[in-house]
Amino acid sequence: MKKPKRRAAAAKSLKAFCETYLRRRFPLAWSPFHLTLIAVLESCIRQGGQHAFATPRGSGKTSLALAAAL
Repeated sequence: MKKPKRRAAAAKSLKAFCETYLRRRFPLAWSPFHLTLIAVLESCIRQGGQHAFATPRGSGKTSLALAAAL
């Protein structure tokens, strides 16, 4: 396996995964909203649950949800 430390870090953190493997999809700095959404998505993935966010179009909800699914 190539770069096991990088892979382990990305497996533990959605933010690290996006920054490591999806840099082209997420080129800008994270906003407070994005950091909150990442935390909620990680919670839903690890403990289960559902959550709905109502924000303007183009704010990155779908991109982050797709990254979380990966």
